[in-house]
Amino acid sequence: MSSPKYLAMPTALTMQPTCFDQFQTISNNFNRLQRRPANANPFLSPILYTATLLPGGLMFAAPVHLTLLQSAELANTPGLQMASSCRNGTCRTCICQLAQGDVNYRIDWPGLSLDEKANRFILPCVAYPVSDVVIQLMP
Repeated sequence: MSSPKYLAMPTALTMQPTCFDQFQTISNNFNRLQRRPANANPFLSPILYTATLLPGGLMFAAPVHLTLLQSAELANTPGLQMASSCRNGTCRTCICQLAQGDVNYRIDWPGLSLDEKANRFILPCVAYPVSDVVIQLMP
């Protein structure tokens, strides 16, 4: 874990953990976290889903505010590696197939054809989980 950052406040110094520290804490305690109720304030508790990679069954925490690729990289799980290049949905290096679950895109049109979308192909570099997901990696 990295050293804490200090933020100068008008009256005192306050320890401020980095976003990475916060994500690591959430990721490390993932099995103990309960999913928040549908009517809970999203700013008070993060929504975490589980992503599973096939083949192999490696699992990692997938918060809704991070792309699946970002979540996989932050998981620090031995053997967990997803191909990537552009990180904006155009190069298609990370293309894989969604076996279960759903994702959302925050860009108008990721680099997928209509046929690929119909066959549940996704681009993890720009795909955000909206449920638990199972991802089939391409050979």
